[in-house]
Amino acid sequence: MLSLQCQAQNYGWGRPAGTSEVAKLAQLNGSSIDESQPYAELWMGTHPNCPSMICTTGSPLAQWIEAHPDCLGLKVQQRFGRSLPFLFK
Repeated sequence: MLSLQCQAQNYGWGRPAGTSEVAKLAQLNGSSIDESQPYAELWMGTHPNCPSMICTTGSPLAQWIEAHPDCLGLKVQQRFGRSLPFLFK
């Protein structure tokens, strides 16, 4: 199992940091929180705008998946290739 550093996205429709589950999760995951920003989404995956990083190495999850493509399984590879395009909102 890989421990990931995931990033939060700030959008105007998000919740204030103090009441946002996204901000709480991001902070628990090691991110600093800007109390003046709304928090809307926690992105976990290989999206190039906000990629997850592997905690132990600091390298992008996409790089690890490229080196270990079987980790995704055949059905996922057939549909998405060697990426993990899921966003948890």
